[in-house]
Amino acid sequence: MTFREAELVLFTADLAGYARATAHMPPLEVAELLEGWYRELDAVIGRRGGRVVKYMGDGCLATFPTDRCLAAAEAATQLLDHRSATGLEIRVGVRIHLGIVAEGEVEVGADRRYDVFGSAVNDLFRMGGARSVLIIEPVYHRLPEDQRGSWHKHHVPAVYAWAR
Repeated sequence: MTFREAELVLFTADLAGYARATAHMPPLEVAELLEGWYRELDAVIGRRGGRVVKYMGDGCLATFPTDRCLAAAEAATQLLDHRSATGLEIRVGVRIHLGIVAEGEVEVGADRRYDVFGSAVNDLFRMGGARSVLIIEPVYHRLPEDQRGSWHKHHVPAVYAWAR
């Protein structure tokens, strides 16, 4: 395992109400729903210079370079428009954090994959569930001033929520 410290924009997106919405769906239909969602995540995040680190259930963990805060926010707001091909109305929640992580390749047996670790990753997942987009204050301040108008301070410590 070779790791290095890096400051990155951390991004997670998931489907709010996924477990309830899919509880009575056949497993193959759920798999198809998730495959389509994963493809959308990969496309939206990748087009903006981000990288999906891993998929976890109905969500993902992704990273962006620190100079791509606006791109991460744009990816998040685009994902809010996600509508399931199955016709389910499942809302999307996105959280965006900024912090120092250990990044690198994890090798276990024949499996080798990129991952990120550290308290910043834990903090990302502690930002709370959302049916919208939440960003921390350092991400907000890295957005161009003319792009901050749709973001409103949510609570202290400051988390900004996207207001449509």
